[in-house]
Amino acid sequence: MSTVSQEELITSWCSTAISTNKFTIEKLKGDASQRIYYRLRAPDRSYIVLSNPDWVRENMLFQKINQTLRRHNVNAPKIIAANHSSGLFLLEDFGDNLLLCVLENDPPPEVINQTIEELIRIQSVPRTTENFTLRPYDDCAMNDELSLFPQWFCRTLFAYPMTLPEQKMLENVFNTIIIKILTQPHTFVHRDYHSRNLICLKNGRLGVLDYQDAVWGPISYDIVSLVKDCYITWDDSQIEHWLRSYLEKALAARVIDNNCDYETLCCWVDWIGVQRHLKVLGIFARLWLRDKKPHYTPYFPRICAYIGDVCHRYEELHEFGAWFERNFVPQVAEMDWEQAVIEAKKSKNGDTAL
Repeated sequence: MSTVSQEELITSWCSTAISTNKFTIEKLKGDASQRIYYRLRAPDRSYIVLSNPDWVRENMLFQKINQTLRRHNVNAPKIIAANHSSGLFLLEDFGDNLLLCVLENDPPPEVINQTIEELIRIQSVPRTTENFTLRPYDDCAMNDELSLFPQWFCRTLFAYPMTLPEQKMLENVFNTIIIKILTQPHTFVHRDYHSRNLICLKNGRLGVLDYQDAVWGPISYDIVSLVKDCYITWDDSQIEHWLRSYLEKALAARVIDNNCDYETLCCWVDWIGVQRHLKVLGIFARLWLRDKKPHYTPYFPRICAYIGDVCHRYEELHEFGAWFERNFVPQVAEMDWEQAVIEAKKSKNGDTAL
């Protein structure tokens, strides 16, 4: 008995969802997750097809978060049809005009304003709406994420032999980071609010993607994802402009109370930035070594620079910063990451041919 492939299932389901079989389907470049995306081109319009057949709970969460965001005027793509048993969604197509591409080409001021205004809309969403409550981004979740750094970046990628004193030092630093972060007010957190997940639309709005990991957590998490983006670097003056503009709008919208000033916001951004970037080093190393997705490795030097910059500014991070710069920054700087991607792709292609 023959089995139906996922591609055949998608074609059949889409024919029913849009009431025609006159369309083409193109597989899109994947992201860091196991989700697979396709662009469906019908005679009258195009759609995005999301396939995630093995994660029923994740798919239900994706739909609930999407509905919650759209209900509160956040510009997430409309879900046109869904098949939870097959893990399929038919979505509104926002196109390919990534914010990253716009930002790399002398962006107009209104684009920066749009990113902040859309973020304020997200942060204005309540934690509980109807029958849905966002899960907490608490100390356990943060610690689990930080553990990816020694596991995948230090031990697996660089084969670094962690001593007991070093393990204790990391444990103390991680605890300090988490304590600092948890003093911040909490709000709706997109958790990946950066230039590759925001689409510049023709109507002047930003389209918001990749929100399915949203949590209720520290308020500065999303703004640091934007101003200390893993995929593009901003100079200090541009970061200050963004942060001051964000603070002004956040105060006006009352997502931050009047006790927060610019210096406080910068401190929040620094501490949560260290947590996020240590986590990302671990995730990007895991994507390369476990999931055979090496194309995130060229961003290691930028991420290490973010971490080093913050460590220099806070006494509590001086010991860790010196250890990090001594044992890992030179190796990261010396590695030809672009060549590593090429070699990894060759290896992957060879394995596939077998």
